[in-house]
Amino acid sequence: MIDCDPDIIKHFEDRKDSNVDPVYADPADPKVWQKYKLTDAKVVVSCMGSDLEADITCSYIKKFP
Repeated sequence: MIDCDPDIIKHFEDRKDSNVDPVYADPADPKVWQKYKLTDAKVVVSCMGSDLEADITCSYIKKFP
């Protein structure tokens, strides 16, 4: 999971029984997508503010290999 909210990252870091691996980074940054190879992912779940915002961000980031 990639998030730029330190409280959410801390929540998942503190949960030792969770299978979520939290990463503190900006999910809207194309460099983050490249670093974690999200353009190669079979599924990306976006929980951004609105559907439109998520669609625009994902469309933009898809342009970066």
